[in-house]
Amino acid sequence: DGPGASSEAKRAMVAELGAIPIDYTQEGWPDEVIRLNGGRGVDLSLEVNGGQYVYDTLKATRAGGRMVNYGNVSDTNAPVNPRQLLQRNQTLIGFSRSSSARDGLWPAEHEAVNREIMSYIVTGELRPLIGGRYRLDSWFTLIFEKDGGMWKVVADVCTPLKRSFLGTNPEFGYT
Repeated sequence: DGPGASSEAKRAMVAELGAIPIDYTQEGWPDEVIRLNGGRGVDLSLEVNGGQYVYDTLKATRAGGRMVNYGNVSDTNAPVNPRQLLQRNQTLIGFSRSSSARDGLWPAEHEAVNREIMSYIVTGELRPLIGGRYRLDSWFTLIFEKDGGMWKVVADVCTPLKRSFLGTNPEFGYT
């Protein structure tokens, strides 16, 4: 029923955007999804974490439903037993936009999707969630210590870098 979010800040953002946030780090979250969806699970689920989350997401997907796996953030294998799919007539689809473009799959569809996405961006119907705009010389601290993966961060490469950052910083290989 709603997108997963692992932190309070992410759940607040999801709710603000009008969806029901689900904390997928809590045990039993698939049962909560099923409950919120009238006891039957979701028609289509999108899964990016990999590992145990694949199984949990399949559980939250209704019988006859589809799950699209489009990543593996946890870098953990999740060998799915085909019987699990057969017992509930579910479909598991793997999708990587970059791999399908590289492999020459669906070129006409890629072109159509790109045109549609660009039209949404131009009209303002699709806007990236940008958590901040920062000078390039502060990107490391912001991304790895502050951002927490919640937003897209824009690095301002037009602002001149501080000489001290480029001068002698062994942490980044500048001596």
